[in-house]
This record gives sequence, structure tokens and C-alpha cells, in this order.
Amino acid sequence: MEKIIETLKRLLPDFVVQPVSQGDGDTRNTRIDLPTAVGAEYLFELWIRPETQIGARLIEGGADCNYFWYLPFEDADYGGSMEKLDQHFCETVEKLLTHDTRIIYRSGWLSWQFRCDYEIQGRWKKISYNSTLKVAGWKVPKLEGKSRIYRSPALVPNA
Repeated sequence: MEKIIETLKRLLPDFVVQPVSQGDGDTRNTRIDLPTAVGAEYLFELWIRPETQIGARLIEGGADCNYFWYLPFEDADYGGSMEKLDQHFCETVEKLLTHDTRIIYRSGWLSWQFRCDYEIQGRWKKISYNSTLKVAGWKVPKLEGKSRIYRSPALVPNA
């Protein structure tokens, strides 16, 4: 968590990091809600417990949703190296904060898909993609048609 706080202080010097904790014992979760960029349709959340992940939460119309874009950082993907995990996590946070981003939400035949991209030099590059089966019971945002693109300007421009 130390490296995460250092990264946030460097990128957002006026932001006061205030982790939000809910639950008790094994069900306790902790996250940091990042500030919202002007004109953004979502904000980013940094989940510290129970697992490290970055997620997005809709600003409007998302109160009833419990599934949207997220990116888990699994210990096994980094060979158990917390240093590598923290480094990749912080690099991803920096991309999300210093570039315009978009989340493409699509409805497929059996699943809902969410893809997060960031814009660099006029081109979109993928951060990650996640999906869930429609029969899984998750509450996703209402969708008119087959797809929607949500957008957020960079929170830290010209970094």
C-alpha cells in the first residue's frame, strides 16, 4: 500500500488518501476512491483488500449496479512477488490517471463485456477486458442497444 500512496501523492499532490473500509474480519474490504475528472462518466476505485484490483464505478445510473469494468491483480500472475504486483498496479493507475480513458460496454448473446482503453498519441490501447455470463445474476448498467462507450478525461493532464 505504501507504493500506491507514493504514486497517488506524486500524481495528485492535493488529494488526501482516505481508504474506505467496510465489513469485519475476513469479510472486510478496503478501497480508495479516486477523484472524478471533470466531465467523467465514471470514477476509478483502488481495491486493497481482500484482493488488489482497480475498478470503475459509474457516477450516474450505477447505484443499482454491482458489475462493471475491473482489473484484478492476482498474486499468482506475479510469481508471488508483491514488488512486481505493486509496480504493475501503480503503472496501470498512472496510465488511467494521466490519459483519457473509455470503457466499452457490449451485450453479447450470452454475456456482457467491458473493455477499458486509454488514449495515447491519438490511438486507443487496451488496459484490460472482463465479461460475465448473463445468467450469473450480476446487476449491470441498463443498456439501450448492443453497446455503449463511457468516457473519462485524464484526471492529471500533461503528466
